[in-house]
Amino acid sequence: MRRSGTIGPQALILGRLGKLPTAAISDALDREGIPGALEGLAPLSDDFRVAGPAFTIRYAPADSAAGTVGDFLDEVPPGAVIVIDNDARRDVTVWGGIMTEVASIRGIAGTVINGVCRKHTTTGARNLRLPPPAAEAVMTGAARGPSASTADLRPAMAIQEGDMPSGRGVTYQQVHLSVDGVGLRVATVSRGGVLAPIVFLHGFGSTKEEYADIALQPAFAGRPFLAYDAPGCGETSCEPLPEISIPFLVKTAQTVLRQAGIRRFHLVGHSMGGLTGLLLAHQDPGRVLSFVDIEGNLAPEDCFLSRQVLTHSSGDAESFFDDFIERIRRSPSYSSALYAASLRHKVRPGAVRGIFESMVDLSDHGNLMAKFLSLPCPRMFMYGEQNSSLSYLTKLSANGIELAEIPHSAHWPMYSNPAAMWERIAEFHSRSKPD
Repeated sequence: MRRSGTIGPQALILGRLGKLPTAAISDALDREGIPGALEGLAPLSDDFRVAGPAFTIRYAPADSAAGTVGDFLDEVPPGAVIVIDNDARRDVTVWGGIMTEVASIRGIAGTVINGVCRKHTTTGARNLRLPPPAAEAVMTGAARGPSASTADLRPAMAIQEGDMPSGRGVTYQQVHLSVDGVGLRVATVSRGGVLAPIVFLHGFGSTKEEYADIALQPAFAGRPFLAYDAPGCGETSCEPLPEISIPFLVKTAQTVLRQAGIRRFHLVGHSMGGLTGLLLAHQDPGRVLSFVDIEGNLAPEDCFLSRQVLTHSSGDAESFFDDFIERIRRSPSYSSALYAASLRHKVRPGAVRGIFESMVDLSDHGNLMAKFLSLPCPRMFMYGEQNSSLSYLTKLSANGIELAEIPHSAHWPMYSNPAAMWERIAEFHSRSKPD
């Protein structure tokens, strides 16, 4: 008989497990290789009633092009009842706590499952038979959060250095990759979730942090995302720098997506990132659910920055970059001085020539406009009001491309008018064909 006031190890374990979500414990058990499923459980109550139009889903064994378990949620209209056929399987779950939260936010009436789910509100910890050495690992893993089975981006990455979680539900990482035999250490910021993620590709002289504020935007609640510093930019390291070009950046994007386990995604790219995203989407259009192109290169006139590598040529990379920064600083366009002030901290001079020369060549000879117009996904072209004279805007509109002019802005709406930029992206996503 235990004395009053003392708590044994088993009680402590049960108490800690009792405060954790079942879905998180299940994922932690999977990571530790411990069977945790309990079969033959009946509903705890028959008092629940729900009515609404049925939205039917049937699960089948995944092939090599598998999606995430909940990548259909954006298609479900408010008030509908999701009816899932999982062939009455009890060894594979198709619903959990995160999906419940997302469904609640989106006004979904309820879910009916021919199969099993993971209960969100209680853990049933007293039914778990954990070997004592594994209990601490399971609790630590459960407290850390969901695994790749709920489309969290973190476990799928080949992480060589520890996760660095922020206070906004996002994670910063350093990921070691190889592209065409070139070693990279790619700096990423991401947030996991069950929906198809938004992938951000930044422009020349920019970094992933320009998109981290998505975590603070209510319109994107529950939406996972991934942004990373391109080779030669920000905190990403790459050697040798002269190897970097737009085609190399496309291959880098493909490698990052593959390592992150991302199959289908929404795409947002700015300037250099818009061009990279266009070529990425053109090579595999079925993966891109929507594309927001922010001043990305579509025609020769878009090379007002990159063409300086030809018009103001210099044999020395450092000298060219110094002069380039000074010319940008003195430009009358919105945010030019702000952009110029951080260029030395965000770009390695040795990467500039390869990027600029390939941008010019693709803009002049890459048939970019035809590639953009042929994409099957919903597309929006965003530009600053100072660039409203772009000659091809009428053509884009006539071909079904949504135009978004950002007031009080030029080439960098994320600097000049970020509130308007996020608002237009959110509106576009709400009207686009969902996941």
